[in-house]
Amino acid sequence: NGEEVYMRLAPQNALDLLSAICSLPFVTPAVSLLYNGVSESMKDGAITGPLPIQKALEFASSSGGKVLVVMTRPKGGRLKGYSRAELLAARCLYPGAYSAFTERTSRYDAALRLAEAYADQVMICYPDEEPEGGRFHTDRGMAKRNFDRGVARGRVMATSICAFLRC
Repeated sequence: NGEEVYMRLAPQNALDLLSAICSLPFVTPAVSLLYNGVSESMKDGAITGPLPIQKALEFASSSGGKVLVVMTRPKGGRLKGYSRAELLAARCLYPGAYSAFTERTSRYDAALRLAEAYADQVMICYPDEEPEGGRFHTDRGMAKRNFDRGVARGRVMATSICAFLRC
C-alpha cells in the first residue's frame, strides 16, 4: 500500500524478510510476512523509503551509534524518476502505492540532503563510477568485474570507515 514498515530481523523471519527486501516491484512477486499479527504482502521498501536516513538516525541516536550509508550510484548520480509507462503500470499494479512511486525521487533527494547535514553522525560511501552495463543485466563476466571493482573500492575505504565507526 506504499506505507513504510520496519521489522526486526529474527531467526524465525530472516528468510522471508530478506526475500521481501529483494522483491522488486514489476519484477518479482510480493512476499507474505506476518506484521502486527496479520499476514501482509511486502516488497522492497525502496519505493516508499528509498534512503531511510531518518530511521537510521533515530536508531543511532538511541544507541549512541553512527550511520554508514553505502550508495550504489556515484556522487551526484541521483534518481531521475519513473517514465510515464512505469507510472501507468504502477497505477494499475500498485494502486495503494502509486503516490509513493510518484514521490520517490523527491524522498530520495531529501533523505540524501539529511544524511549530508549530519556529517558528524553519517558517513556516505559512493562508488567511483556507475557499474559496467548498468544496474540490471545478466552478463556474469560483467557482474564479476563490477563485484571486483566494488571490493577494491571497499578495501580503499576500509580505513576511513573503521576510523569513522571507531572499530
